[in-house]
Amino acid sequence: MKKSTFIWPLILTALLMLAIIPGSASDYTLEIYGNANMDNTIDEKDVAYAEGIIAGTNQETKLADANYDGKIDKDDISQIKSIISGEDEEITIIDDANRTVTINKPVQSIVTLSTHHTEGVVVVGAIDRIVGVSPYEKTYGYYFPELADETVVGLYTSPDYEKIIELHPDIVITMGRKVGADEEKLKSTGITLVGLDITSPYFVKSDVLKLGYILGQKDRANEYIEWREKYEDKIKDHIANLSVEEKPKVFIEWGTTKKMTFGEGSVGDDLCIISGGENIAHDLSNPWPEVDPEWVIEQDPDIILSSVSLDDQWGWNSTNEPQDITNEIINRPGMSDISAVKNGRVYAVNHNIAWGADSMFGQACWAKCFYPDLDIDPSEIYREYLERYMGIAYPENIVFVYPKPDS
Repeated sequence: MKKSTFIWPLILTALLMLAIIPGSASDYTLEIYGNANMDNTIDEKDVAYAEGIIAGTNQETKLADANYDGKIDKDDISQIKSIISGEDEEITIIDDANRTVTINKPVQSIVTLSTHHTEGVVVVGAIDRIVGVSPYEKTYGYYFPELADETVVGLYTSPDYEKIIELHPDIVITMGRKVGADEEKLKSTGITLVGLDITSPYFVKSDVLKLGYILGQKDRANEYIEWREKYEDKIKDHIANLSVEEKPKVFIEWGTTKKMTFGEGSVGDDLCIISGGENIAHDLSNPWPEVDPEWVIEQDPDIILSSVSLDDQWGWNSTNEPQDITNEIINRPGMSDISAVKNGRVYAVNHNIAWGADSMFGQACWAKCFYPDLDIDPSEIYREYLERYMGIAYPENIVFVYPKPDS
């Protein structure tokens, strides 16, 4: 999620804003022009708020300029009403590269440059509009069987611009951090580029909702968000009153040739925090640092998570391989004295289900490892997600976390 922070020069102005802008329980602002009251949706409250701006009774907001013409007037009221009814012919958003992007509607053809973007499109019910994908949709064919024959246009790190231009989709969806080069290559083609960093738990809800508005599928997007927040709230409630000392210290290991971890600014650190863990590498200077075994031993984590990328495997077919992974960690020199090993809290976790729209499952798995008494069932959460939003069956007898944290 991309959080917007507004700093007002005077306390009086801040108090005025609190009085006139409706409060929101949400943890993000929907960055779409037309969201006049700066909450997480566009509805009749935005019409009323924009009318108050015009009448001089409400504080002007950036997103109240619904038609993005530099002024707030009756035409913005009309645009907000069109967005609400789904009759808008264009929509203007702020993407995750902090670019203001206007998209013509309806969007009938889409190129996605990562599986996470593809998954977001699938979740909002628009898979039939995808005309080009990254190579990994075929690698993860269990998620995207309907896309087996779609044109491969490269990954967001190295897109095939010639193929994209040949397909000439209405929009290309890439990572916000990779927009610069793509924008230069596509700027004269008439193809609209949208940057969405949907891998992060702090972006996933706002990005799925943006996709819902862009693709005319906002009801479907809102359904997903309501479903997700039901489980997020259970985790939040469980950890709400815990002090830092009461939360488990967590070491997250990833990588094959090098043993890396997640520091501040990484998606792994984000996921650890919202799952209720205290990441021992949070304060390191690198988002993806390599750490010495001696440092891990000195930190004495309560929990070790080995985050394992399984490439084209959905999960492990038995407990043998993840058990080998945890045993290798447990048997390293000096590890027998740390709390995680002594208390049997070393886990192997599928790396691939921790990022993107399916990350509610990943968050639930991590939170359950941290708090075995947490009243959620990660497997049932994943079953619901797959059947309801991906249109595929839950894979019985596949292992995603070992050992089961409630065992």
